[in-house]
Amino acid sequence: MDFAAVAIFFSSITATTLQFSFASANQTFSSTIVNLCWFASLVLSIASATNSFLGAIVHQSPEYLRSTQHADYHFLQVWFRYVPPALLTMSGVLFLTGVSAFT
Repeated sequence: MDFAAVAIFFSSITATTLQFSFASANQTFSSTIVNLCWFASLVLSIASATNSFLGAIVHQSPEYLRSTQHADYHFLQVWFRYVPPALLTMSGVLFLTGVSAFT
C-alpha cells in the first residue's frame, strides 16, 4: 500500500506541472515534447498506482492465499512485485526528461 501512496503523490505532482506547462505553452516543438513527456509520465504513474492497489486486493483474496502450483499464481506474484516499480521508474524518467527539456 505504501508504494501506491508514492505513485499517487507522484501523479499529483506530474498533473500539477502538466497543468502549468500546458497553460503557458506557446506551441513550439519543445513545449510539445515537454507536455508529451509529462502526460506519458502521468499515465504511467496512474497505471503504477492502479496496479499497486490491485495487487493489494488480490493478495488479500482467499483464492490467492492458498498455495497452488498453477502458472497463473506465479505470474500474478511476479506481475504485482515487479510491474508497479517498473512503471513508476519509467514515469520518473519521462518526468525528468520533461523537466530537462523545459529548462
